[in-house]
Amino acid sequence: MRKGYLVMIVMIIALLMAGGLWAAEVSTTMNVLAVNPASQAATVSATDLNFGTLSLTGPTNAEATITVNAPNGTPYQIGIDGGLNLYNCSNSRCMTGLDQYNIVSYQVLYELYTDAARTTVWGDSCTSSPTYGTYSCAGPFTGTGADQTYTVYGQAQQALDLTEVVDLDDTVTITVVY
Repeated sequence: MRKGYLVMIVMIIALLMAGGLWAAEVSTTMNVLAVNPASQAATVSATDLNFGTLSLTGPTNAEATITVNAPNGTPYQIGIDGGLNLYNCSNSRCMTGLDQYNIVSYQVLYELYTDAARTTVWGDSCTSSPTYGTYSCAGPFTGTGADQTYTVYGQAQQALDLTEVVDLDDTVTITVVY
């Protein structure tokens, strides 16, 4: 009788090892995912830089803020181009505007800087199509996955008598290279 139990135990063990006691199988799939940090997009936004009423006796200063959100650990640089009026103003940044009759065009030169002392001009040499490439981009910085803010320091040259000018403006493009 012992021999019979022993044979039965051996058979049960053999069946368990071979999976023979299981009556059915069911399967599914599982996606295995990861995000490559280099494939995540960065975002950039900016406030307007408004000089307000320009001074007739000296330069006028103003500030704006650039906000960048880059993936955590991603190095990046920030470039600012020469603006839409660059080529109308001898390759300098300038705001333009028309008199009240839309006849006479006025120009006021301005510059954008990376520092509060307004000594380091903010350019776009790091971009693929620089227009203000003589000057360097700001950075490098490292993304945190959260918003990071940077101050743009602007300075407009002394205005001449612009009593007839309604508005002066320009538009620059900010590019984040990562």
